Amino acid sequence: ARLIATVATMLGPTPAFYALFPDVNPPEPWGGVVRELYATLATRRLRVLHTPAGADGTAPDGIGRWIALTDAVYPDHELAHDDALRDALVAEGMPLTDAPTAVLDRVEEHAVPDPERVSPER
Repeated sequence: ARLIATVATMLGPTPAFYALFPDVNPPEPWGGVVRELYATLATRRLRVLHTPAGADGTAPDGIGRWIALTDAVYPDHELAHDDALRDALVAEGMPLTDAPTAVLDRVEEHAVPDPERVSPER
């Protein structure tokens, strides 16, 4: 878990970084490793999800910031495809994560069972 948090700042919010996250549930005994990884990321509040919120110069890298699994707002399917609405919410400072859906699905399954969500209706 700490390795993923360390590599986040090295790779940035790239496909290569998110490829480090297991995005499927493997058979046992590896399934237990996946569950433990996501649980540890959440309980230790490691900042491994990226949000473009803060890209206005308030974020250290100028392109957003890293947040903990429990601090992220998760987009629904419609919002993931509505660039204008997503950009408006981020501009208002909402910590909407830009992590891939497969990663967010595993986070919800193993670590944050009821994440804060946003959709065009909400």
